Amino acid sequence: MADIMIMDDNVELQEVLTDFLESDAHSVVSAKDFATTREMLPQISPDIAFLEVGLPDATGLELLPDIKNTHPSARVIVITGTDNYRVEDLLFEAGPDQFIRQPFHRTDIQDSVRKLLA
Repeated sequence: MADIMIMDDNVELQEVLTDFLESDAHSVVSAKDFATTREMLPQISPDIAFLEVGLPDATGLELLPDIKNTHPSARVIVITGTDNYRVEDLLFEAGPDQFIRQPFHRTDIQDSVRKLLA
């Protein structure tokens, strides 16, 4: 299936996403912060990257250009708990392929991945 990267500082959320994705036969790597993810990028080749917006050392959106430059075919899904519509507008302007608001359901993840892999 697909190679997927998850960048989120919430370990429980990483585990939930990993379980969802691996149960659909995807290969998953994860990182908990901007610095670790940036180090990993040259060594991996994700088909899809899940990025959390709020991280302790940066925002997921700051990593978006790095992902697109290093892996132009990678699709990016931004995950956030914000319900601020202005922030959502800024998120869409940054250019992710999909946007998922927390809390989410397993089917939200599966549907987004299927769409991006189609």
